[in-house]
Amino acid sequence: MTGGALIGFLGFWQGVGHHVPSSVYWVIGVVGLFIAFYRAWLYEHNANQALAQGRKTDRKPEWSKLAQDKRRLEDQLAALEAQIPAVRIVPALKLGKDDRDLLLEKIERKRRSIKEIEERMKIQ
Repeated sequence: MTGGALIGFLGFWQGVGHHVPSSVYWVIGVVGLFIAFYRAWLYEHNANQALAQGRKTDRKPEWSKLAQDKRRLEDQLAALEAQIPAVRIVPALKLGKDDRDLLLEKIERKRRSIKEIEERMKIQ
């Protein structure tokens, strides 16, 4: 049971006429804080352990994953580029972005992602 649920239950219990000392609320709050601090520490500790284990292992699997990601992004980029219409009718007055502008932004993001992966592959 979480501290908030326990406080809610006690508030309900007190609301129907039972007496609950204020010290009970303080104890629940302090214990809840300690549990939250411990869980945050444990999360960071586990993340650091995983990072340390990753440094000890061979980097080839990471490079292989980068290559797979790059191929996937290149396929997605080709599919997006195929969606650009060959003929475009330009309005006299254009407000905001149309579908073509949004498509070009997606294409640019994919190209940036591919370049970032290429840079990471060069480092390894």
